[in-house]
Amino acid sequence: MAQPFSLPDFYVPYPARLNPHVEAARTHTRQWARGMGMLEGSGIWEEKDLEAHDYALLCAYTHPDCSAEALSLVTDWYVWVFFFDDHFLELFKRTPDREGAKRYLDRLPAFMPMERGAATPEPENPVEAGLADLWTRTVPAMSDAWRARFAESTENLLNESMWELSNINEGRIANPVEYIEMRRKVGGAPWSAGLVEYAAGA
Repeated sequence: MAQPFSLPDFYVPYPARLNPHVEAARTHTRQWARGMGMLEGSGIWEEKDLEAHDYALLCAYTHPDCSAEALSLVTDWYVWVFFFDDHFLELFKRTPDREGAKRYLDRLPAFMPMERGAATPEPENPVEAGLADLWTRTVPAMSDAWRARFAESTENLLNESMWELSNINEGRIANPVEYIEMRRKVGGAPWSAGLVEYAAGA
């Protein structure tokens, strides 16, 4: 379909590059998501859904230079956060169950302990299982300051869902000023930046 406008040639000093480990990341994250209980039987995704989303391709373009191991881990994080969004939608936004949602969200910080080697609760669902696994695999390579920042940005992403649910329950539409303020806090940029630090070894 023809576009009703013409685009100029853009100056692109850094053309897109693809991480050569993209196929390995696809294979790994499929196995990981299944192992965490996110695919068949979850009531949320099936393998075909994960394949269609292709988070490995997204991460291979955003992290073109990292190792195969780092790319797989970053991809798992993106799979986890998008699965959380769909999981929360099905369990609480469609109901809407505000009390259940609060109990669900209140448990998640326990899977991101600040002390190295600290025990975590037994996971009760794929979101908890995924977070526990990812935190254990990620934090040994990072500083205490990074761990605190990344935990905070992750909690902000999760808690934004409660704000949305409250608006749904009240039949309320956020005004533009409030929406922009919330998006700056929970839009995912600080969270993604934390993963850039990990992938770059910064």
